[in-house]
Amino acid sequence: GAGGHVALFRLQLSVGIVQPVPGGADHVHHVGVDHREIEVTGFLIRNEELRKCVQVNEGQVSSRLTLQECRADSALQEWHRNPETRSLSNPQTGGCLTAPQIQEHESVWLQTCSSEEEDREGQTWSCSKKGLLTLHGKGLHLSIRHDSSKVFLSKDRGKGSKWRTLANQTVCEETDSTHHGQNVLQDSQQTLSTGPRIL
Repeated sequence: GAGGHVALFRLQLSVGIVQPVPGGADHVHHVGVDHREIEVTGFLIRNEELRKCVQVNEGQVSSRLTLQECRADSALQEWHRNPETRSLSNPQTGGCLTAPQIQEHESVWLQTCSSEEEDREGQTWSCSKKGLLTLHGKGLHLSIRHDSSKVFLSKDRGKGSKWRTLANQTVCEETDSTHHGQNVLQDSQQTLSTGPRIL
């Protein structure tokens, strides 16, 4: 009877809604690619004042960091941020951005990443919107001086203590945004338009 007919119509309707999965799957894949891209490409940490980037020493985990001319293709200048531990690591060496001595004017090094939370206080960095990279809860910022390539801790909040990625985001924004570079706006609109398909 009529009831069966309605049920059939409903079934067709629901199948109709489920149908555009290929597009949805594409989109899901697309987001996946973006995520992977962040994993692979990481970001550079550039000083706002000198316009140079934090670089690790070739093949050495325990060594001082220096500021060098930025090179987007250099594995020695590539950094990843782990949002959970707030550490900044260099995939090439596997080391973390570390303040071995938590005092003003002390050098910042690359050292082995700590697995224990209590050993991690010199490797936990938070960001301000203005671009400061601060040892979490210590009020000491990653900083530079004009006359040297050394990277050290300072209470100074000037331009010498401000850092951005090449995409001109703070280091934390770079990690927090799921999309890389300039596609952020475009992608978020795309997500809206194809959102229901994923659901």
